[in-house]
Amino acid sequence: QALALVSAVDYTADPLWKGLGRLEWRRIWDSDATLINEQQDSWLSTLVVARKLDLNWTALARNYFLWADFAATGSRWQDRFQIGMAYRDTDRNRVNALAKYEFLTENDRSALPTALVGTGANPSKRAVNVVSLLADWHPSRPWWLTGRIAGKSAAETFDGVDVPRYSAGLLSGRAVYDVTERFD
Repeated sequence: QALALVSAVDYTADPLWKGLGRLEWRRIWDSDATLINEQQDSWLSTLVVARKLDLNWTALARNYFLWADFAATGSRWQDRFQIGMAYRDTDRNRVNALAKYEFLTENDRSALPTALVGTGANPSKRAVNVVSLLADWHPSRPWWLTGRIAGKSAAETFDGVDVPRYSAGLLSGRAVYDVTERFD
């Protein structure tokens, strides 16, 4: 059994600005059929802002924050901040692109034994940076070409022990040809 309460505000009064704020609280109650207390409370907050800079360019920002408290095992939270620029060729509709930076941070005490939750035991932590660029090019009616490049760097700590920093990269491409309106 669960209950959720949600409140949201959406701003669209100005054609150059868009905004959204949302807050959600959720409770999941314990079940008598299980041995462990499964009660959980969580809060989810989302903030979004978009600003049209000119006919083709838009600046975007979003923040997502989730906090969850588990009655049997402790709490965890996650914060994800994203900022980016979007380009859309509005005259000919042939090019779309999105450049984005994301910073994610997490703090997880929910895996700690109940006896250690309030004792200052070391939670798991994570900090991640991601930079990406995605672009679509539509040179003619039947052709779609898509490319993506991204890089990620992460630092993590598990139970007070630092894990070596790591990074990863992504490079991908895709070509689609429309044979007919129903087949690519």
